[in-house]
Amino acid sequence: MRCLEELRELLNRHLYLSFVTQEAHYTLCPAQTRYQRHLDQFQYAPGRTVFTTSYLNWDWHAEEGGQLCLHLAERLQDLLLSRNRLVLFRSVDIQHEVLLATRERLSIICLLRYRSALPIPVAHGIV
Repeated sequence: MRCLEELRELLNRHLYLSFVTQEAHYTLCPAQTRYQRHLDQFQYAPGRTVFTTSYLNWDWHAEEGGQLCLHLAERLQDLLLSRNRLVLFRSVDIQHEVLLATRERLSIICLLRYRSALPIPVAHGIV
């Protein structure tokens, strides 16, 4: 998490952004799964803006699938998330998906957040 804090501070300082916090999630995606095309802006969590992801499978190969596909205005851009590659993009503006992977995939995803004027509602019944 310290590296993510340092990244947030660097982006704030050099790009004059105003991120105040970050969140990180480890994900384990079973073989033969994918994430459908989406944006990372939710009504209940409006402060998410910049998304980072990195695969933790150090021996990942292109033929195993699982590419991150960015739906840019002028084209689709498939990115193989391989060893030592970190991808950052504005996940509130760029639709994206993760293509079908043929084996189990481990990754860490992080979201940098700015302070939202809207409160985040409490999820009732979740422990």
